[in-house]
Amino acid sequence: MRSCLLLCVLLLWIPGFPAKKIEAGGFAYVLEQVLKLQNFLHKDGKDLEVAASEACHDPHLPHEFQPVCSEAEAPEIFVQLVRAAMDECEVCANAACPGC
Repeated sequence: MRSCLLLCVLLLWIPGFPAKKIEAGGFAYVLEQVLKLQNFLHKDGKDLEVAASEACHDPHLPHEFQPVCSEAEAPEIFVQLVRAAMDECEVCANAACPGC
C-alpha cells in the first residue's frame, strides 16, 4: 500500500503530469493534499472514521482542509476524500494507468 502511495506522489512531481483532483462534498483537492490529510488522520493510529470525526477539533489540521469544518458533514467528507485517494492510488499501481 505504501509503495502505491509513493508511486502516486512521485507521479505528481513529473513535469507535465496533470494533477489529479479528488472531490467530495463540493470540495476539490489535488491528490498530494489528500495524501497529506490521510497522513494527518492516521497519525495516531485511530480508525479513519474516528479520526475524521475529531479532525476539526485538532489545531494541527492542515489549513487547506479547515473550510470543510464549516460543513455539518465534515467527517464524512474527510472519509470520502481519503477513500477516493486510496482508490486512485490503486488504479495508478496498474502499469497501464496513464497516471494520477
